[in-house]
Amino acid sequence: MSESPTPTNFVSERRLGRFNLAGDMIDRHPDAIAAALSGMIVVRAEAIYHDRSIDYTAFSPSFAPVADADVIPRYVAEVTSTESGGIANIEWKVSP
Repeated sequence: MSESPTPTNFVSERRLGRFNLAGDMIDRHPDAIAAALSGMIVVRAEAIYHDRSIDYTAFSPSFAPVADADVIPRYVAEVTSTESGGIANIEWKVSP
């Protein structure tokens, strides 16, 4: 009998990222935002009053591992839509 692969632990691997979501995107597309945050563990969320957005820091299997001394990278979500306007895919990319 073959063993199943050992699941990765994205928290112990320190797969951390930072990202910002605009308040109007949350208001207009709550399902997309919920899908984007699915599978993450948010460890910090800060409301940014002057531009009505939220800065997040989270663990995600979609993020690259971060060494203890490294700066946590900033990510942006690339959303691919279906023809009917639904979400086909969400991919997190390191922000330039």
